Amino acid sequence: MNVNVYSVVKLLNGQVDEISSFDNEGAALQYAEQTVANEPYDIVSILRTILNNPNVQLTIKEYRKGCGSI
Repeated sequence: MNVNVYSVVKLLNGQVDEISSFDNEGAALQYAEQTVANEPYDIVSILRTILNNPNVQLTIKEYRKGCGSI
């Protein structure tokens, strides 16, 4: 059985400012979209980590300031 954790990583001025974790993709996406709309982060990434295989981490979505994604 795969157990997934969805992390939202916020970068500001080239450094990680905050990491939040969720147990489902929908909650992580909603949180990331609210963050992008209301906070001045340079990059907001949503990552999926499969806990029983920590060598697997997938980027689900990434928002970048100034590249048209934010």
